[in-house]
Formats: sequence, C-alpha cells, structure tokens
Amino acid sequence: MRIARFFAAVGFYVDGIPHFETSAFDANMLDLRAVEVFRGPQGTLYGRNTIGGVINLYTPTPFEYQGTKVRLGYGNYNHTLAQFSNYTRMGNSFGTHVSGYYQHNGGYFENTFLGRKADKMNLGGRKLGFYWNPAARWNLRLISSLDYTNQGGYPYAVYDAAKQEAGNVDYNREKTDHTDGRQTHLKDFTSSLNHTRLIPKIGVQYKFDNRNTAFANITQGYKAGAFNQTFQKDEERSYAPEYN
Repeated sequence: MRIARFFAAVGFYVDGIPHFETSAFDANMLDLRAVEVFRGPQGTLYGRNTIGGVINLYTPTPFEYQGTKVRLGYGNYNHTLAQFSNYTRMGNSFGTHVSGYYQHNGGYFENTFLGRKADKMNLGGRKLGFYWNPAARWNLRLISSLDYTNQGGYPYAVYDAAKQEAGNVDYNREKTDHTDGRQTHLKDFTSSLNHTRLIPKIGVQYKFDNRNTAFANITQGYKAGAFNQTFQKDEERSYAPEYN
C-alpha cells in the first residue's frame, strides 16, 4: 500500500514559524493579535510551498499583554466549549504563556442499532510557551502544544435510489464480509478516529535594521488511529530564513 502526501500551495506561518504539515496544527487558537495575507507567489521571501501566497498569524507575547482570558460556550447538539489562557511577564526579558481548551459535540446523527450518536466528538489540548529576549534585537521562543481528538466517524446509511433518500444509520460495531463464498470476520469494527499531536517548536529571531532573519525548528509528532489501528507518525524539521 502506498500513501501519497500532498502539501498546500499556500504557506502558513505562526509567529514566524512555518507549518508545512497543516494537519498537525492546532486550529483552536484562543488569542490572535493579527492576521497577514500575501497573495500570489512568495517563494523569493518564504521559500517552498508558497506559490499561491502566504498566511501569517501573530499571537500575543507576555511582553505585549499580561493577564488571563477565559471563554465558555454552549449550543445545540450539546456543543460545549471551554478555553483559557494566561500571559505572565517575569522581568524585562522573560515571560511565560499557558493555555488550554476542551470542546465537546454530542453528534448530529443517531445510530438506531446502537442507540447512541454516531458522530460525537471530544477535543482537548494545552499549550505552554517560554519567551526570552536576551538582547535588544534577539527574540527566542520555546513553545510546546499537545492536542487530542476522539470523534465518531461518518454516519453511514443505505441509500434507496428509487425513493431517493437515505435510510437510518444502523450499522453495528462488528462487520462480516462475504467474498466469493468465503467469509471474513472483522471484530470490533468502528467508524471512528482518534489522534494525538505533540508539537514542540523553537524560534530564534534577530532583527536587523531593515530586515528580520528567523531560524525555526519544528519537531511535530502526529499519531492517529482509525478502525483501532495506529497508522501514521510524522516528524518534520525546517530552517526558514525570512527577509521583510
């Protein structure tokens, strides 16, 4: 079996650090200071995977903001959201940042066979960051994020072509396939997905008079399981000079 990998044609940066593998990116960002979009090819400034443009996201640092933010939400389908973040400045050159989130959705489709929702979802994660400015033009960042996702799969149902409508979602956890008179039994079959992402990032930036040069190192682990099988692990490191 061959697994093909595709990379986006638009570069994606968070605080000057590139994220080439966007599947291992935490989309639950509580704090955003600014969003910057460059249209068209940007390979001269940003290198590979930027033929369609670049998206830059900027988050606050403890040197710009100090305090705590809390966000709570609730909606239909038992959608629950809780997020928090704290920025603490310890002197003139050092600061810390910690944040976390939890998100739950009860699901939209009822599995009539099992008597429960087929597509409920639970998400959770945390982020820890250390910021150090050892000199006037030096900025160092060490950020680690951990995310976990556990969600139901697709609400499969049989489609009636004559009536042009789908039947009830009623599949079982056990599945039996018949092929050429032979029977293959697959136990504990479940349409679901769970994955864990650990992304430690190091960013070092030196500001010149008319340009910035940034060195970024990303080591991201992406562990996913579907049908109760662990099938993927990814690690990526990069060097990304920038001139603005």
